[in-house]
Amino acid sequence: MTASIPTFRKTIARLTRRLRKRAPTPPRAAAMREYATPLHRATAPFHVVLKLSIPELPARQAVYGEHVGRTVVALSPQAVVESSDLGRSWLSRETRIEPGPRACFTTSRGTHLVCTNPAPEAPHGAKLYRFDTAWRQIGAPRDIASPWHGSASIGEARGTLMFAEYPDNVAKYRGDGGPVSSAKVRRSRDDGASWQTVKEVGPDAIRHLHTLVPEPGVPGRWWLSSGDRAGEVFVWRSDDDGDSWTDVTEDAPDVTLHPHFARHARAVQRMTDLVFHDGWMIWGADDWLGLNPQNRDDRPAPGSRIFRARTDGPWKVEALGLCGKPVRNIVDVGPAFLLTTEAKHVDRGARPDVFLLFKDDLATVHHIAQIDNHARGGTGFTFSFASRAATDGVFFSHRATGDVFPSDTRMLRWELIFS
Repeated sequence: MTASIPTFRKTIARLTRRLRKRAPTPPRAAAMREYATPLHRATAPFHVVLKLSIPELPARQAVYGEHVGRTVVALSPQAVVESSDLGRSWLSRETRIEPGPRACFTTSRGTHLVCTNPAPEAPHGAKLYRFDTAWRQIGAPRDIASPWHGSASIGEARGTLMFAEYPDNVAKYRGDGGPVSSAKVRRSRDDGASWQTVKEVGPDAIRHLHTLVPEPGVPGRWWLSSGDRAGEVFVWRSDDDGDSWTDVTEDAPDVTLHPHFARHARAVQRMTDLVFHDGWMIWGADDWLGLNPQNRDDRPAPGSRIFRARTDGPWKVEALGLCGKPVRNIVDVGPAFLLTTEAKHVDRGARPDVFLLFKDDLATVHHIAQIDNHARGGTGFTFSFASRAATDGVFFSHRATGDVFPSDTRMLRWELIFS
């Protein structure tokens, strides 16, 4: 007996719903922006195209979590969203991360560590979650005083995990008696199951810790930095996986700065991201270095710069080039390092900038894009969260909701094509 048309339609609708539920999200983007820039170089590449897009994620309130290889993670309070093909398809897993996820780091054993932002009513009450490879929660979340700051604030080398805490401590500047706390370096040698404090710096000395990364190829060596004001900027080195730390900070670096800022030269070592290349550490200053509207016509030019220092000898800072606004992230994109800036002060420029620094010519800084800012105020743009390296020219970062496009999705997909 032949089925009726209504019954047939219901059957097709039911099968379609099942397929949609099982199938990954199709590779779509909510919006795309393209920048094409000629590169004034003696050797190839001579041209770069930058494509920016917002992934359509199957979870609300998702933020950038992590990107390594072809795997990308986005986090929301209700779900973890993961892609294994550079964002072409996404798989959503229900979770409960309170009071709200801040960042993710996956260990060499595949364990996922997720830290939260502190709750507004508990400014020193962040939590650290552990998940297995299938994103099943392992135990109860651990109470930590503060989360880590950005993608360059946590790392792993030879089985040692460490991260640097980032307490807000803004009350230190207000002088209103509000809560402040020490910043700690926490270390684990059992895949994040337990942690010990291997360094603690009080709020009288610094506001918070910024970066903590192992140096590739040098067993036991880690680099740690702090901020915010010039007198709070330090760089420490450990050669024994955090058992001891040596202060290597230059108190008065021999770099040319705007005369109104020369007495604060120590701030050139304030950083929120860094890379290693050919025996050098390279970073961009997380400081305006004198860039105020009234100083724009003075020389030497004010503004943030890109710096480097040797890691295998005496620590001595050298300037590579001008980038104006404070640098938030540095991403290895193959032949070059890509640097992003913030734009928090509208009177100093409301749009973040993107630069390339080629590995075969560190003396030349190439400006390749200026990012549209649809917000009414300034923006931190990536807020120091981005991939450490691109895969096939693709990487990901955090974004504020007004950056590039007006959208509530706080993740940005980057693609670079060199020619």
